Amino acid sequence: MMKQKAGSLDLRFLLTMLAAMLAVAGLSVWQSKQSAIGNLQWSQQYWLSPDPGGPYVPGDRQASTTTLPAGTKNVWLQMTFDFNQPLEQPAGLFVSVLGSFEAYWDDVPIGGAGIVGRSKEQEIPAPIDNVLLLPSTHSDAGHHSLRLRISAQHNPAFIENANIWVFAGAYNDLLMMTFKRAVPPLLMSSALLVIGLLCLLLATNNRAGRPYLLFGLLSLAMLMLIVAESWRGLWGYSYDWHTTRMQIVLTLSCVIALLLPALFASLLRLGLKQTLTWLGLAALLQLLIVLFIGGFDSRSLLVFLAGAAISVLICAQGMWQKQSNSAALLAALILFIAPVTFNAYAYMDQYFFLSFTILICLMLYFLSRSIEHNRHTLIQRELRLSRLELELVKRNVQPHFILNTLTAVEEWIDEDPPTAIAFIQALAEEFRQMASLSSQSAVSLEDELQLCQAHLNVMSYRAGTQLSLDIHISHPKQMIPPGILLTLLENAISHNHYRHGKFVFTVQQKREDKTMCLTFMAPVVSGRPSSKLQTGTGNQYVESRLRESYADNWQMQSHVSSTDWQVQLRLPLASGDIL
Repeated sequence: MMKQKAGSLDLRFLLTMLAAMLAVAGLSVWQSKQSAIGNLQWSQQYWLSPDPGGPYVPGDRQASTTTLPAGTKNVWLQMTFDFNQPLEQPAGLFVSVLGSFEAYWDDVPIGGAGIVGRSKEQEIPAPIDNVLLLPSTHSDAGHHSLRLRISAQHNPAFIENANIWVFAGAYNDLLMMTFKRAVPPLLMSSALLVIGLLCLLLATNNRAGRPYLLFGLLSLAMLMLIVAESWRGLWGYSYDWHTTRMQIVLTLSCVIALLLPALFASLLRLGLKQTLTWLGLAALLQLLIVLFIGGFDSRSLLVFLAGAAISVLICAQGMWQKQSNSAALLAALILFIAPVTFNAYAYMDQYFFLSFTILICLMLYFLSRSIEHNRHTLIQRELRLSRLELELVKRNVQPHFILNTLTAVEEWIDEDPPTAIAFIQALAEEFRQMASLSSQSAVSLEDELQLCQAHLNVMSYRAGTQLSLDIHISHPKQMIPPGILLTLLENAISHNHYRHGKFVFTVQQKREDKTMCLTFMAPVVSGRPSSKLQTGTGNQYVESRLRESYADNWQMQSHVSSTDWQVQLRLPLASGDIL
């Protein structure tokens, strides 16, 4: 049955990965077809010349076809186009530049965007993307020229170079181009919102909810990045807002690049020290990239790749430590970043969001398995607690104990009614406290000691002797598992013959750093210590309770001599403990 279940999980994993790959491939093809524009005409070269405020003067400074020196606030730019065939009518010209401009096509004014000015006060910022209508008489095959009079008074001083994109094509296609590029990432937005909120909800209702929290935050950060990236294509903005948007994109890229390795470290259950070390390295790489690399697009890409590289190293560490799922997580990361090798520039704008679906599918798979594992663990824990609770109650209501108790009561009723009444009251008090504490997963030390004292009162009547408890504690509100001191006390009484006299049991408490030390001491009579004091079922119950509450983070040491039996418990202090 176990092999069949593991096989079904492996098959589900393979199907999930296959579906993710098909989804990414399909969305990528759909996106490329939707954003493709036929018969685009690009300029092969352009020249710059200063704009002193007069008519155009031919420039002799040739520059890159995609970069405009932003330090020069007023310039003339001239481009040449060679059409092999007439443009589809109506024809248009797409212009994206960080500045306001006036456009002249074959020396004919065709409009512009914003108001060109000699100062910030005179200039009105233009939209970042613009489409101008070309005259039908000037869009046939052959040689054409474009002059742009540009002012960039609103660019920040730290920008040295700005991208400029100019190309000609069908007017209607150019109008929809930026919108079509923004649509594919938005297909993920609703899913990211639902996944993010669901994971945050799961994190609040789960003790081991760190992976849910990190994946929820990562999904919401990705959603905000999609909105920031789509801002340009869906709503547009004037060019003076472009730097602000790019700063937002860079900030969100840094956040995602930190959440990504944090998530993988959490999924692979790395320790806090190791996780902080990896995150510190990722943050250092981000700082170096931001300080020494120019260009917002380059920074965003490199920051993300740095976070992905740290995540790959975390998965490699997990594989070296032979942690489950580390190989699958590494495969998902490779699929996630693989498209960058085909087109690094287009990756952050287009394929980044699409390939993120691989991580979404894989994370949902792992989180669904985690939910199932946590549910199974919770059921098992409840069963163990129920078993321990039942065992604690059974220890006090064993048939021979009830039979002997009833026999004693019967004798006292005939010979000493006041003693019978006092004994019944003591027994009722012990049962009342037992019923109150047995169903709890943790009780205060004060309540545990009251239960021990009630049991000693009952056993004093039964043994015909005086059994008392000597308590030395400073923090009675410290929480411990129920019944552990009572079980030690019962163990001592059942393996000794306390008859005629006074016998004192001692409980001491002290704090050592982040550990509470509880010491229980019981007298041994007749100088004959029993080996069962350290190996009996009582000790097994105590160990089970401690293991259930503290996993392996506890210690229990027992020592028996001819005069006393001593048990020392070292328990961790929780954040809510009152000490």
